[in-house]
Amino acid sequence: MSQYQYQFGDFALSDSGVHLLRSRFNYKTLRYDEITDATIKRTTEIKNAAVILVFGIALVGFAFFQGRMVIGLFNDPEVGHIYIESIVLPIIPAFLGIYCIYIGLRKGPVLILEEGGRKYKLRLRSAVKKGVADEFERYLNLRLGRRLVVAESMT
Repeated sequence: MSQYQYQFGDFALSDSGVHLLRSRFNYKTLRYDEITDATIKRTTEIKNAAVILVFGIALVGFAFFQGRMVIGLFNDPEVGHIYIESIVLPIIPAFLGIYCIYIGLRKGPVLILEEGGRKYKLRLRSAVKKGVADEFERYLNLRLGRRLVVAESMT
């Protein structure tokens, strides 16, 4: 049986605190009395979402201009043959750019913990998928009390 009350992908909760996990191994424990502020709200789930969004837009822009160049090759009477690489070249950055834009804009429930001047952003999507979001919120409210602010519902 697990020592954690709730365990998700990158963190777990127990009676002693919030455990930050890597490959299901605890690398840092935040005790409940050390946590100065906790907020549950819907926001971007990744760090540096703006950088990922700009990167995605740049990739889509590159794919667009490269695609225009390939279409120009089809319309140019002086071009005898077109290499398959020049046709595929805009497709891969376009798909990667669309995925980056999607990831940069996707919002989900996130638990933001502040401890000693550091912020930890923990995704709660798996809590919603497992159907334990309300129980998780009650457990955390019991442990943190007034320090927990629920800005938006997880579901």
